[in-house]
Amino acid sequence: MTFFKLTAAIGIMALAACSDTDTTSGPTAADLQGSFNLVDIDGAPITGSATLEIEGARLGGQGPCNVYGADNMAEWPAVDLGPIAVTRRACIDMTGEAIFLNALEQVDKVELGADGLTLSGPDHVMRFSPA
Repeated sequence: MTFFKLTAAIGIMALAACSDTDTTSGPTAADLQGSFNLVDIDGAPITGSATLEIEGARLGGQGPCNVYGADNMAEWPAVDLGPIAVTRRACIDMTGEAIFLNALEQVDKVELGADGLTLSGPDHVMRFSPA
């Protein structure tokens, strides 16, 4: 019986060592912490400017019109934003604000590169440069 338990334990350890799970891929919360400026959404600039600040699981900043904030409910680099809180200031042109918030609501991952940070989802890519 002891031989069987030992063999089973060795087998389980061998399977765990062969796992495809790479917990080191992608940026961590510490890697992402900082301030960023929006470069473009889907390769095009938007009306107005926007910022992004990440601190732990919290992200927020100044959109083209209003201040926004949300919590990432997932482990970075995955993104699963909780409700996005937005101030209700009225601006003359709300087009950039609508595009920005629509894209932000759809992001599901973050990537960090030498040129900045990218938030992306099935329909949109948001590129940010370091502030």
